[in-house]
Amino acid sequence: MSKNNIKVNAIASTLVRILNIIFPLLTGPYLTRILDPELFGEFNKVNSLAAWFIPFAGFGVYNYGIRLVSGVRENKAKASHNFSLLFYASTLSSIVVTLVYILYIWFANPNNMLLYGIFIFQIIVQFLYVEWMAEAFESYNFILYKTLFVRVFMLVSIFVFVKNSDDIIPYAMIMTVANFLNYFTSYIYIRRKVKLVRIPLKELVKVFKPLFSMLLLANANMLYTILDRLFLSSVKNNLYISYYTISLNLSMMITGVVVSIIIVSIPRLAKYNAEEQFEKFNDLQLKTSRLFLFLVIPISMGLACVSQSIIFLYAGPKYILAVPTMIICSIRILSWTLDTIFANQIIFLKGHELSLTRIYFVGGFFNLIFNSALYIFGIENPEYYILTTVFAEVIVLFLEVKFIRDRSLYDIRKIKNNFIRYTIASLPFIAIKLAVDYFIPFEYNLTKGFMLNTGLVIVGCVVYYALFAIISGDIKKVIKL
Repeated sequence: MSKNNIKVNAIASTLVRILNIIFPLLTGPYLTRILDPELFGEFNKVNSLAAWFIPFAGFGVYNYGIRLVSGVRENKAKASHNFSLLFYASTLSSIVVTLVYILYIWFANPNNMLLYGIFIFQIIVQFLYVEWMAEAFESYNFILYKTLFVRVFMLVSIFVFVKNSDDIIPYAMIMTVANFLNYFTSYIYIRRKVKLVRIPLKELVKVFKPLFSMLLLANANMLYTILDRLFLSSVKNNLYISYYTISLNLSMMITGVVVSIIIVSIPRLAKYNAEEQFEKFNDLQLKTSRLFLFLVIPISMGLACVSQSIIFLYAGPKYILAVPTMIICSIRILSWTLDTIFANQIIFLKGHELSLTRIYFVGGFFNLIFNSALYIFGIENPEYYILTTVFAEVIVLFLEVKFIRDRSLYDIRKIKNNFIRYTIASLPFIAIKLAVDYFIPFEYNLTKGFMLNTGLVIVGCVVYYALFAIISGDIKKVIKL
């Protein structure tokens, strides 16, 4: 696959993310109906705990590695050197963090020790997670085929081995093995492109400083949705963390398709920035961010309008109370969208990861205060916890905008105007939803009325937005990538 065609890369990356949506949509409804809700909640607790340790094991190598290797990928010796440097660093961090996790569960002595033990393997294998090299080389065709293989394995295994309500251990083992296959396949592929070379100890120690900054950046994000889930894992009702996890996963899973536009642009933008080709940098950034906003904002509004249908179809009647959380998760995509652009395409690529980390920690500190207040006052509903994250992320956006303007990193006026334009253009979705509900009331039953209500809302929103894009001429502008 051509490394010079960003459209082709975007298509391949989009297909990867579509696969990452299709397979959970096939397995999710099955799992929520087969597995006992309490056991599934226990799994989500352990998964949330592991999510705190895994970024430490990764040591910030992923994002730093893409930027470090993208500029030297044509030079095999330099690429091998940089790969080896980061691979050894992540190996050390994976071992240390795994030992810390083992000590934690040893002293915590949880009820389901086997379930906690299975996640040890997910942490220790983080050093094999070298997909950042594939992205730096823009090998999105390989990522596509590998993802298809791993997802098929996962799908077949779940339907074969998870058949009873108490099969939470087989499910955890399947997810762990699938993660290993995903990582190991990438490692084998990358080793065909670069070699592991000897790195002086002094140089290895030296790289810990920038990696520590990236580690802080990666873990600053944990003060948002992961922190919410950590608080929810401490409440009495195990279903609440499942409500939150299902809603968040569904909203991010669907928007994850279009985030490929930003992801595939990063290696190319990093290359332009390193070579000081700022005109090309600005042109590519503007085109990709506009297309991203054009697609993701109506998706956000659309998901909010059909949240009832999504939760009912995906998780079943047992999870209907997750609808308010799903609605807020969908609206939260708006703040996440701007942060994705400002943080990844501008602040990070311009080399200000330490400042970005400080910004994230400020927002995370506010989220910690908000969550603590909810917990102290006995408020356990998950919709309030995702709402605190939205407030914290709005604070982050204000700080990011101020930082970009103060240092003249980029003229964000066009990004802001595009965001406002497509947000306003998507607001009529709400009127379409209300009109359909008035004439065909929504009901939580898989009936003709349910299908007609859901179908009309989706078709109405799609047709309206398509007409807007054609009449306004925006469709011609966004396809010029």
